[in-house]
Amino acid sequence: SIPSNNKNIKLAILVDADNASVAKLNELIVFATHYGQATVKRIYGDWSRPALSSRKEPAREYSFRLIEALPYVKGKNTTDISLIIDAMDLLHSGSVDGFCIASSDSDYTPLAQRIREEGLLILGYGESKTPESFINSCKDFKFSDKSTDSLVKA
Repeated sequence: SIPSNNKNIKLAILVDADNASVAKLNELIVFATHYGQATVKRIYGDWSRPALSSRKEPAREYSFRLIEALPYVKGKNTTDISLIIDAMDLLHSGSVDGFCIASSDSDYTPLAQRIREEGLLILGYGESKTPESFINSCKDFKFSDKSTDSLVKA
């Protein structure tokens, strides 16, 4: 079962806009805030891309800070790298007690493992296609494309 809301736990919710649905931002926030207070909310992507333009307004409505991740070379994962760098900065700053990473991308597995090794809370939120390695690196993982009871305890 999900622990009761603890406002003393400061969470960073970091969203890979290339790999997560903004239609589920409210559900993501509800999931994460069962564990603490969302003090950092950031969403990463190349906001100049037409494919992401429709995602700006929902992100703003839920008070996410839009982080521009322009690719330097076509086909590279600049968004992933930008999110990971910010997460490591937050980890080492000591300003948060935990993270919720919204993505279905296995590239975040080492990040989740590193956060867990520091003794911080790590939550995941993504589609059922998410690789087991990322799911199992998180304390809890919620599937965005399944029923509301789709919480995986790792």
